[in-house]
Amino acid sequence: MVWGRRCIAGGPEGPTRIEDGCTLGDAVRLHAGTRVGAGTWLGDSVCLGHPTKRATAGADATDASPRVQDLLVGSVGTEIGE
Repeated sequence: MVWGRRCIAGGPEGPTRIEDGCTLGDAVRLHAGTRVGAGTWLGDSVCLGHPTKRATAGADATDASPRVQDLLVGSVGTEIGE
């Protein structure tokens, strides 16, 4: 695996998984729950995934609201295949 400069992987909600043979350009950001498949090449300044409201604000009051339960994302993550 080749990592560029200033790459960040993972976050407060968990790790990322980067499989064998990947190449990451400079300033790549992989948020928690991201999986990058074997042999993938990501160019400079790529950002995959997105932090949840809980991760960015420290809390998420919508968790307690029955009106939005069907709209909440149960798990974070983005997957890029081989």
